[in-house]
Formats: sequence, structure tokens, C-alpha cells
Amino acid sequence: MDDTPFHGGKTGFDQAFWEVKEHSDSLIRLFYFSKDGKEHFPGNLIVWVEYRLTDDNCLELEFTAQSDQDTIINLTNHPYFNLGGHSSGNIGDHQVWINANSFIPVSEEFVPLGGFSPVSNSPFDFQTPTFIRDVISSGHEQLNAVGGFDHSFRLTKKTDEFKPAATVTHPKSGRILKIWTSEPALHFYTANTLNVHAPMGKDGTAYAERSAFCMEPQHFPDSIHQDDFPTTVLKANQIRKSKSVFKFELTNNI
Repeated sequence: MDDTPFHGGKTGFDQAFWEVKEHSDSLIRLFYFSKDGKEHFPGNLIVWVEYRLTDDNCLELEFTAQSDQDTIINLTNHPYFNLGGHSSGNIGDHQVWINANSFIPVSEEFVPLGGFSPVSNSPFDFQTPTFIRDVISSGHEQLNAVGGFDHSFRLTKKTDEFKPAATVTHPKSGRILKIWTSEPALHFYTANTLNVHAPMGKDGTAYAERSAFCMEPQHFPDSIHQDDFPTTVLKANQIRKSKSVFKFELTNNI
């Protein structure tokens, strides 16, 4: 395997300069044009992403994409969260619920092995809220393969249906994160290789492995090679839209 990153190529969208088309105190709308052949993807692709803060403590994300040729696209967002506070350390004390009864097993190179595995009777069963610390060191072969959770879960919903995907609770602080999405999958990552040295972090904080988690609504990885996965092919001149919402709440018992 070569050293090409997974995030859209060696210079994926995460390293691109996006043009600000609209902004206010609660909204920013960004635009990006990917020229035909960039990172070997066909088609002149235009992408819009809108981030919007609402009065009820939601961060809403909406993606829109269109290409003049058939191409492959799988847009997501990769925020890191620690509900205990950015400098509170390991996220083992977070309780996770994921609306999924199966997940995608992967190789040590993070490539899907094909098909889905049931979460039942495994550390991947978050259908009942579960503390990360209680399962992440279980010795399961899939956790050992990639150093923790770095897996896509098949959400219990129709492909484009907008439904709850996950809830993460931090009992000590009382903070709750709820996620809704129109995407068919949720990628759960426990920052297994995070290594940010001081003073690069906020207020000079250093961030070690498993000091944050990511919940990334998206299509399944490697879908072009997997007949069981919803397609990530965007047909020429068609428009693809998706929406995800991150809502923050507080429990009543703090």
C-alpha cells in the first residue's frame, strides 16, 4: 500500500482553500471547485458547504455537490470532541449510543474487508449506552487491528432518511452531544493516533491519543468496490445534498 492519505488524496478537500461566499454571526457558506483530473477524480466538481449555528444550540452542516462527469464523492466533516473540556484528557468516561446494529470490519490498513458484521455480543454494540472505557481495551481483533475504534457503522435507517445517528453523554460535566444525519453511515473514531504537542493545542494544551473522539456522518468507505454498500457515484449533472446536525444539551442532574 502506498502512502496516499484516505481523505480524498494527497491534497484532499481538507487541504484546499475554500472561498467564503456568505457569512454572518451564525452562518458561513463556503465554495470549492475541483478541476477535472484532480487527484485522478473525473469531472469538474463544484461543492458547497454551509455551517449554521441555531438558537437551540445546534451546529448544522449541509453539503451540496455537482459534477459535469460521473465521479465518486463522499463528503463529511471531521471534528474532534471532548465533552469534558478540551484539556480534560482521556475520553473513556464518555457514554456512547449509536443507532446501528452492524459495522464494517477493516484490515490493519483501514480498508473494508467486505460486508457488515453484527454488533451484538461485541464491543461494537452501542445500541445501549456504553462507556468507551468499558469496551475499548477488550482485546477484540478489530480494535487491535487499528488501535481502537476507527470504524463505520451502518445506521438503522433508510439511505437518505434524516434520523438520529448517535448520542454521546459525559456524566461528570452533564454535557450531551446528539447527532442526526441523512447519511447512511456514521464513522466513530477514538483519536487513536492523535499526538498534538504543546503549544499547538488550544491554550497551549498537548493532545494525546484518545483525548478526543470523532463522529463523522458519511457514506461507507471504499463503496466503489463493495456491492453491498450504497453507491458513492455522483452521476453527471445530478445534484447530491446531505445534512447533519450536532446538537448540544445539558442533563438535569448537574
